[in-house]
Amino acid sequence: MYSPVLKAAFESPHFVEGQTKTYKMDDTTEGTFQLFVQWHYTQSISRDVNVTNHVDMQDAMLSLLELWVLADKLLIPTLQNYVMFWINEHMVKCHDNGIKAGCFFIYTWENTAEGSPLRRYFLDVAAWREGLDKWMENSHIIFPNDFLRELVIYLFVALPTGFREEQIAKRDVKEFMVPETRGSLTLLI
Repeated sequence: MYSPVLKAAFESPHFVEGQTKTYKMDDTTEGTFQLFVQWHYTQSISRDVNVTNHVDMQDAMLSLLELWVLADKLLIPTLQNYVMFWINEHMVKCHDNGIKAGCFFIYTWENTAEGSPLRRYFLDVAAWREGLDKWMENSHIIFPNDFLRELVIYLFVALPTGFREEQIAKRDVKEFMVPETRGSLTLLI
């Protein structure tokens, strides 16, 4: 009813799913599929936004990301939008509790295409995160190259043109000079 992908698969005699009335979702976890079924029947999911320990909070967030990706594959934008609300709620809680979002970026970049709304959301989170420099510097996470490339482009586009021109105009090349030491030079031969 909600997915044109599932509808086409089950209603067509040309697809295996239409003949067997089964649809395999090998790249979806059991927990994510349970959330999908729950949403399918109730138009809601029970995500405890009051989880307090880091493990449960991180697991809940990864389940939400998996559900968003599943909804993307099945072409269910209503579910994607519903889940995006909860992803944002969890990101606020993760940030407040010191959970690093690097693993969320890795999952997202491995499972979405460039330009996806989920990627754009995380680029926005990363770009405007307080203390991004220290957070990335101290992170044990190896960020995906595509994430870093897209983040640089996002930041460049986000800066107003006037600001960029102002920064270029007030650039002092002396800031980039190598310090020179004065005194005697001893050559060892």
